[in-house]
Amino acid sequence: MRSGACPSREMASTLMTRRLRWTSIYDTIVLTEKVAMQRFEEFSQDLYDQTSGDEKALIDAMIAVVEEFGKFQSEGSSINAGYDNAQNNPNLEIGVKCGNCVFHRGEGEDIECSAIEQDIEEDGACRFAAIPPGLVNVREATVSEADTYKVPAGVQSAAKRALKWIGEGKAGSGFTSTGRRRASQLAAGGSVTRDVVARMKSYLARHNGDKKATGFNSGEEGYPSPGRVAWDAWGGTAGQAWVNRINLDQK
Repeated sequence: MRSGACPSREMASTLMTRRLRWTSIYDTIVLTEKVAMQRFEEFSQDLYDQTSGDEKALIDAMIAVVEEFGKFQSEGSSINAGYDNAQNNPNLEIGVKCGNCVFHRGEGEDIECSAIEQDIEEDGACRFAAIPPGLVNVREATVSEADTYKVPAGVQSAAKRALKWIGEGKAGSGFTSTGRRRASQLAAGGSVTRDVVARMKSYLARHNGDKKATGFNSGEEGYPSPGRVAWDAWGGTAGQAWVNRINLDQK
């Protein structure tokens, strides 16, 4: 093209198309942010304002995902939030709970989650918990040597057996992420806290009747049953005997 000549219609059209494309991208970003913040008013604005930096950026990203695809665990979602109810929440004592999470609405029996499709409890929690740092007291998780208990070899063996069965797909559809974590914890050996011992004692007492079901014992049809897998994940019979010897009322 000669110097000083006007651009052709084709070139002008191309430049206009590019300009419109970039304008559209910019407008989409701005609109997404505005919609996310409008939607966020249905969450906990007060808790959101207490977050900052990468945590706030992560929360914004999660909001954008929910806006586009719907809640996690809703129909069509392939994401499992790994929710634990109040009874099985391993981090409740340090403040990790739905009631402290940015994504919760309401309180008590009316509490709801705007991020996952799940009935929740105020003291429950999932792996997406977005909690301002001031509400999590990590120091509470620090325990003295006297408050821990060495995992016996028999308990460790039961947990390792459970992990093997879990890997083989024998845990059943009702097996929870809490059971998987407990099996991993006990299989690793070492020591566990009084809280873990208390949870083991409670779980094994509630599920003691599972030992009567077919498939619980070796040689029976369906062995190992999902109930047997879960039983060993929590320490098994060796674990039950161990925790029952521990008097948690003594400080």
